Amino acid sequence: MRRFQAIIAAGLTLGLVALAAPAQAESLTFTDPLGDNEYGGLDITGATMKNEQHAFTGKITFASNVKGHVYLVFRTGTAWELIVYHNRLARKDSAYLIDGFSRPVPCDGLSHVWHTATDALTLRVPSSCLNEGTYGDIEARILTDGPYGDDSDHAPDGGGFTPWIPRG
Repeated sequence: MRRFQAIIAAGLTLGLVALAAPAQAESLTFTDPLGDNEYGGLDITGATMKNEQHAFTGKITFASNVKGHVYLVFRTGTAWELIVYHNRLARKDSAYLIDGFSRPVPCDGLSHVWHTATDALTLRVPSSCLNEGTYGDIEARILTDGPYGDDSDHAPDGGGFTPWIPRG
């Protein structure tokens, strides 16, 4: 009987510890070949994607800071596709959230930051904008185009999506 009570107590303790542990953001980092861009657009050199509990974040690095568009395309485990679009053609930077049918999606808290010292862009989409926060794993890909709208670069190399990134 004491052995059974010890097993139950150990199981309950482990369960409480697991519940108390904070969720960890799952992330994926990859590189893209330098110089594989075309038409003078942004040359992607790498990225880190984080599928956090409260947001999906992509930090994308470039060979240099030139004019163009950046598209962060991602799908949730329910195959619901969204596109984050960042326009560098105008003097004013802006970011938009668009669904798979090119319709604008309202998204309070969507943010973008250009890090000019490191030629990097961070895009953050709150989870509330993604299927009302009810999603799990995400896969992503990045596309850029040049100053005249021609496709310039894509990552991961090969044009496909990343492996699925679990939600933290």
